[in-house]
Amino acid sequence: MDVERLAGTAALDALTSLLRRSRLAGETWGAWEAADVHWWWRLDGRLDPDDCVVWSDDGGPIAAVFATRFRDELLADVVRLPAADRGLVQELCYGTVRWQLTLDWLVERRTPRHRPPHAALLLARLGLYQLFWLDRVPDHAAVNETVEAARSLDLGGQSGFLNALLRGYTREAEATRQILLDLRTGDPALGWSHPRWLVDRWAQRLTPAELQTFLGWNNTPAVAYARVNAIKAHTGRLIEIWRNEGVDYDFARWDWVPENLVFRLRRHPPLDRLPSFGQGWYYIQDPSTVLAVALLDPRPGEKILDLCAAPGGKTTLIAQWLDNDGVIVATEPDPRRRRRLQENCDRLGADVKVAVATDPEAQGPFDAVLVDAPCSNTGVLRRRLEARWSPSSCRWSP
Repeated sequence: MDVERLAGTAALDALTSLLRRSRLAGETWGAWEAADVHWWWRLDGRLDPDDCVVWSDDGGPIAAVFATRFRDELLADVVRLPAADRGLVQELCYGTVRWQLTLDWLVERRTPRHRPPHAALLLARLGLYQLFWLDRVPDHAAVNETVEAARSLDLGGQSGFLNALLRGYTREAEATRQILLDLRTGDPALGWSHPRWLVDRWAQRLTPAELQTFLGWNNTPAVAYARVNAIKAHTGRLIEIWRNEGVDYDFARWDWVPENLVFRLRRHPPLDRLPSFGQGWYYIQDPSTVLAVALLDPRPGEKILDLCAAPGGKTTLIAQWLDNDGVIVATEPDPRRRRRLQENCDRLGADVKVAVATDPEAQGPFDAVLVDAPCSNTGVLRRRLEARWSPSSCRWSP
């Protein structure tokens, strides 16, 4: 399949399929299960922070799936997308969420008195993202296949609207790229697609140059890291297995991370299909979260409480730090997240008592307590793309 057809026949067909299903959900919770993948659809609600958004809009997310399932398993098993095409679908999904504010501004520039229907707006974002943020999809392919997706979704006259919008921008592509570039310094919130109240707050603490650097970094794809699980694996043996499994990695080092504990993953097959992952030899974990455990400095034989512990990265690292020689109680109020916490502890061989805060085991006394309290997510917007558009984030506005 050449790159021109890839834009529409694979990626947009997959996304159109997702859009079709979202239209069936109505305005209340609905559920659909296929190939062991659970979909939860909601038009007016709030995503769990560990879910992965597929589409979002001003009124809240349209569709979300469990992050552990979305990236590869969903696209391979449910949408039946070849491995060569999955990366483009992910880029389109994540990119349109990340740059939503700027994309909507481009739409509004051409339609100041008319907001297109929701599904048409989503497709407009898709087409514009390909035109101005991707360089591997030719303009005519982005336009044609976006219009075809509208027809496939039975959007009627909206295909004409999308055709006019996108073709108009292709005729002014260079001028529009310069406008978008100038917008980043002239109006950083709009130019970098971030909530204005948050950018204004950062601007009070950072110089203009620092703000530009930070916003640019925040809009780059997050890097995946793997933390070696010493309870089950030795680093040297894991590296050998990774090479056989096709996992490409880099050594990484931070002051608070022991040597050869966390690796930067570059390219790899779907991780949850690899024997090394299923056997619990490593855990996908950002190195910043290791710092909390390093500061806690758990010692063998201690009794430790981890509050709000799901999904279990820090909990299982504490168990690894103790070499399972101690007592760890991990609490989580949400039943679904608590099940996920238990699953991760079991997979990694971490000796942990999973509980709720009211259980007798969680009453103490304890030698140390780790509290990773629910927060605004403003520090992890790079990884949790939907958090910047969550209605709950407005509560943190000064």
